[in-house]
Amino acid sequence: MVVGDQYQWLADNPARGQCNVTALVVHDMFGGEILKAEAPDGWHFYNRIEGQRRDLTASQFEQPIFHADIRATVPRLWLAAGGGSMAPSSNRSPF
Repeated sequence: MVVGDQYQWLADNPARGQCNVTALVVHDMFGGEILKAEAPDGWHFYNRIEGQRRDLTASQFEQPIFHADIRATVPRLWLAAGGGSMAPSSNRSPF
């Protein structure tokens, strides 16, 4: 989920609204791809590393979502996560 994600976090559901920044950090640290899928409240972002899907924030959903594995655009995701004009630290990010 993207719009206003920082305001979706809840103490009893700490993964809620954290998928975009989590996917960016995982991508920056481990490479691979950032993928997205439609979720009940908007887009949900996650990673694929060495052919394995890694969704570190899937626990935010009461019911499992369908992972459509649509490639996400990293620069737009970075800006949506509040990154402004700063790029992630790794050279792997395609800016």
